[in-house]
Amino acid sequence: MNDIPIEMTNGYCMFAVLCCIMFYGIATLFIVKLIYPAIKKIWRILRLHYGSNKMHILPILFMLAFSQSIMADTRVPSVKLNNPELQQHIKEKTEGKSEEEIVRICKSLTLRCLRFSVNSKLNSMEQLSLEHEVPTHCVGYARTFVSFCNYAFKTNHKNAVAYHYRGPLRIMNIDITKVMSRFFMITGQTRWYNFSKDHDYAIIKYHDKEKRIEPLL
Repeated sequence: MNDIPIEMTNGYCMFAVLCCIMFYGIATLFIVKLIYPAIKKIWRILRLHYGSNKMHILPILFMLAFSQSIMADTRVPSVKLNNPELQQHIKEKTEGKSEEEIVRICKSLTLRCLRFSVNSKLNSMEQLSLEHEVPTHCVGYARTFVSFCNYAFKTNHKNAVAYHYRGPLRIMNIDITKVMSRFFMITGQTRWYNFSKDHDYAIIKYHDKEKRIEPLL
């Protein structure tokens, strides 16, 4: 078989490089087109709050995009289920079930008893009922779910435990809570800043396993 001339090989390499550059260029333009409306809106809000001085606004955008979160996941004290109606319901529904089934049942019950709202009205487990939904946010969902799970585990003599945790919400290793809370802080929206600065979830431990659960989903 004849060897391929060096000039032809170099030509193929150059063609491949040009194709890669074109691909990444088109991909970049597509991404910019998708996020441009959001960037434009953020810029307009910042100008309203901080004036038209670009040298003043640019450091704020840099902090919003690239500053690192120092928030660590922390355990939140759990509460006991002291609601007779739900205690009886959980006993009946989880009897003889495995840990995985108990978790699914308790999550379904949590979604049945609660309704998502920025303004939480949930102050105690006694407010919960099978007949109506109580409005609350992720804190109430995590607290309720953990309470249900721990009662079910104890009732069924399972070597399992549920923990209530609070920390950043990460999607594809991006700290969503950091981005949202800093945006609301910069734009002066205190209420939304307090709502978005962290996220509550649950950790289930059993049989040397550890599983993160999002009671809201």
